Amino acid sequence: MARSRRQTRREVSEDEEEDDSRLQPETQGRDYQDDQEEEDAYGEDGDGQGQQLISQLAKKLVRYALSVESNRRAIKRQDVNRVVLGAHTREFKNVFSEAQLQLETVFGMKMVELPKQEKVTGAQKRAAAQKADKPGTSSTNTWILITTLDPRFRVPSILGPPKAPTRKAESEYVGLYSIIIALIYINGGVLPDTKLESHLKKLNAEVNTPIGRTEAVLQRMINDGYLVRSKDSSSGDEQIEYTVGPRGKIEVGEEGVAGVIRKMMGGQDPDIESKIQVTLSLNPKHAEPAITGASQAPKPRGRKRTHQQTEPEEAAEGQEEDEEEDEEDETEA
Repeated sequence: MARSRRQTRREVSEDEEEDDSRLQPETQGRDYQDDQEEEDAYGEDGDGQGQQLISQLAKKLVRYALSVESNRRAIKRQDVNRVVLGAHTREFKNVFSEAQLQLETVFGMKMVELPKQEKVTGAQKRAAAQKADKPGTSSTNTWILITTLDPRFRVPSILGPPKAPTRKAESEYVGLYSIIIALIYINGGVLPDTKLESHLKKLNAEVNTPIGRTEAVLQRMINDGYLVRSKDSSSGDEQIEYTVGPRGKIEVGEEGVAGVIRKMMGGQDPDIESKIQVTLSLNPKHAEPAITGASQAPKPRGRKRTHQQTEPEEAAEGQEEDEEEDEEDETEA
């Protein structure tokens, strides 16, 4: 009896093993399929997380750019890598593009790259000539924020001066550096310290200005990037010169100087526009064409050609004119 029970148990266990062996491949296949689906899902989540990371870093870059611009400081790539990106420096291009999109669509602004500083002194020009043959990048990796609003809306009632510290103080600061930048452009791009002092004296601002001492205000303009002060000793005597800084070229520039001149001269005038074009080398399409006697083409010397004149007659007239000119030269001698 006991033997038959043991045999029955053995047969039952063998049947169970057969069932398990029969079910095992199917179960393994199902488990593999589930694992594959989880990996695919994880991959999709990874792409989504990557895009979300770029969006978050772009928002962080926008906040950083607005904060830096409020103090008139440049946005440097090395600072962006350190403050914004951290361990994600390889995503700079994607984050920068997304931040540009957010700035333009939300704030009506964009980041523009600052130009390189011009070489004005003799030593700077010689150093630049030595480095001309060496390969290098033309990018400064430095940006500032500018508005993208339509020029029709760039009026004080919409784009007024900042409130910090006060609108009055900021308006005076903007007006003062705009005038100095205009003087530098009108003087050919370089303004000696003595000439600047002479101009400021005419404005009763050689010592003090409405926003502080003149020397401190000039130093602030240099720190903000509106002016560049350099020393030139190529002529033997050391001379201090001022040129337009990178921020001054972007925010004011030659077009801004032309606007200052038009405003101070009471609007557009053909004669004024002609002088602006000559002084600032502006494209004529930005100004109305001047119609003055000085701007007209000089009349050709000699008699006016008629349709009835033939080539021999013209040659004879030309010879007579040459002889008359020779006689005049001999008389003057």
